[in-house]
Formats: sequence, C-alpha cells, structure tokens
Amino acid sequence: MQKKLRLSALVVLVLFALLVVPIMRYRKEANLTSLPSRFIKGVVASAVDPTKMSADRETICRAANELALQFVILSPDGNIGESFSDAASWCKNTLIIESPAKIADIDLVNLYDSLRKVSRFSRVIHVSRYLFNSSYALLSAIDHPRDSLSQWDLNCRTGRKTGVFSLGTEGGLSLPGVTKSTLPSFRSMFEILTVYVRIDRELVKEPGKSMEMVMNAVKAGHFFNAIEAIAAANGFDARFYPVESADVIQMGDMDPRFQGKLQVDTPFTFPTRVMLIRNGEKVATAPSSSRGRSVWDIANPGIYRVEVYVPGNHFANLPWIVTNPFYLGTANHLANRPSGSE
Repeated sequence: MQKKLRLSALVVLVLFALLVVPIMRYRKEANLTSLPSRFIKGVVASAVDPTKMSADRETICRAANELALQFVILSPDGNIGESFSDAASWCKNTLIIESPAKIADIDLVNLYDSLRKVSRFSRVIHVSRYLFNSSYALLSAIDHPRDSLSQWDLNCRTGRKTGVFSLGTEGGLSLPGVTKSTLPSFRSMFEILTVYVRIDRELVKEPGKSMEMVMNAVKAGHFFNAIEAIAAANGFDARFYPVESADVIQMGDMDPRFQGKLQVDTPFTFPTRVMLIRNGEKVATAPSSSRGRSVWDIANPGIYRVEVYVPGNHFANLPWIVTNPFYLGTANHLANRPSGSE
C-alpha cells in the first residue's frame, strides 16, 4: 500500500513539474502606456468557417470588447459563395470586418497552424497547461518564425509584400479522440497575437467608411505585429525621415529616397533588444535598454524592417514586435540587388 502511495506521489510531483513549474516562470510584461491616437489595435483571423462567423458573433464581440480591441478582421476560407462581399458593423466599441480578400501576402505566424503541429503527447500537456494559464500554453506552441520571415524577406525583393501575425481559424488544440474540442477560446486567442494599424484619422460611426480606412492601411502595410501575450506594444513606433525633408515615411511605404534616419521608439519600463534588418540580414542591434529610442543613419538603399525582443521574458526567443518593411530606393534597384550588397 505504501509503495503505491509513494508511486502516486511521484507521479503527482512529475506532473506538477511538467505542468505548473514552467508556468510560474512566465509573466506578461507591464506596459501602462496609452495607445497613441494614431494607432488602433486589433486581431486578424484567417480561414474562418463562414457559417460560424454569425453563430459566434456575440462571443467574438464580447471577447474583443473585454480586451479593448478596436477591430477584428475575419477572413473566411475558400468555401464561400460568389455573393459574399466585404461587410462591417460596430459591435459595441469593436469594428467587426468580414472580408474574403487576402489580408496579407504572408502569415508570419499562424496560431492555428502552430497548434495543429503539436504532437499527440505534447497536445495533452498543452491542454493541461491551458487550464492553468492559456497564454503560456499557446505561446509554448509557437516556434520562432525564422522560416516565414526568411521567405518574406525574399518575396519582398520582387515588390511590396505585407506580413501579418494571424490567429488562423477556431480550434487547433483538440485532444486526441475528442472530435468536438474547440480549444482555444476566442478570448484566449485574442490575447496572443495582435496587429497595430496606423491610421490617418479616427474611425467614424459609419462602419463601411471605417472598414475602408482599416483595410486600406492594412493593404498598404501601415501596421506592425505584436505578440500581445509577451506585452502590450502601446507606444512603439517606427518611422523614416529622409534627409533635408519634412516628410515622414511609414512602415510599408516605398520611397525613392534612402538617405536619412530611421527612428524606433520603445518607451517601455522593461528592457528590449531592437534589431534592424536590411534585405533579410541583421545590420544593427540597439543595446538593451528601457524607455529607449533607437536612431540609425541610413545611407544605402534597401528593404528595412525592425524586430524587437524582450530579453528578460520567459519567451525571449520569440520576436515580440515585427514591423512591415520600409522600401527605401527605387523598386527596380531593390528587386535586382543581391542580398547584403551595398
């Protein structure tokens, strides 16, 4: 009897070590900075079942409003009729957009795909962790998107391409043998990956006009992606200032000028590591600092983007922020230059 009790106690300790101890090391960094009026925050979900859009609307609305998201973009899968077109409506304080159009050229991270790749044994552990802390469980399933980032950098050499952190569709973390499992919930997904869109003016009451503003900004690449479960990215910004000009070049923009300063604002109380990427290669890293601003002198044409990491976080290996690129120099020049050339 005592041998069985000792064995049971050992099993409990092993399970505790596997499930709970790692979670205790995880925390979301505190960011009390208000979201600047020039940005709106929301989520993008691709390949959503169109029949569930209406059925889950109230759940989506409640989750989005609880998390103070200003928009939710739902992109249905290919099983839609020709009559399906863009639609938008206000759901309390959140603009719900349904669009069959491709939201971005590449999913840099797709939460659903990441969850589907989890092995059967690991899936049981992830689901168990999900019951303790959903954010930790979902982040644990995301690998560094180096392959998709590399492919994106390559694709950008042929023209302007947008990259997005997408939630994918509902589910992905079902238990073996439980066919109707729909984990994770909308709320837990909305807490993981977000998109910060830069707009020229405030959204309006007319949902159609607001949808046009949001979608135009997204298509232009005027946004950056953030892993919200690491920290809120309120206050981050990246801009390029051409030399001898009052113009401001935004993320996603293409401009024939390339000489100037690229400025990145990271007004956070926790340390960050800011990396400047040019033509797919890391060319500069700002030292770890808090409440910082990084300014780089740009003297060569290229495709520049920014990645930000949080070295003190449990998920320090994941890129917390990924901007869309600045295309500095003529389009033909960028497309024909080999990677890393000056």
